[in-house]
Amino acid sequence: MEFKKGFKIKPKSIKRTGEVIFTDGTNDVFANQKICQEYGYNYDTVSGTCYAYRFNSLIEKRGKNLDNKVSGKNNTTSTNNRRYKQKYIYYRRKQ
Repeated sequence: MEFKKGFKIKPKSIKRTGEVIFTDGTNDVFANQKICQEYGYNYDTVSGTCYAYRFNSLIEKRGKNLDNKVSGKNNTTSTNNRRYKQKYIYYRRKQ
């Protein structure tokens, strides 16, 4: 990405957590709210960080569960789903 006119820093990369890292061409630097939003990102005034997206650790944790096998319609893979657990127990008893 090129430097925007009038700015001396530009986005370099986006961390896994959504935080945007800026550079002056040599060093990694932090962007202020104006620069962050000018490049189209969001700025969190509480933490003082520029981010591309809100990081959600639950999504990451659930995404690591790769053992789910879904077949048929209206099935769900949520382990916290009471209806799913009841159907599973009923199905297992029938076998």
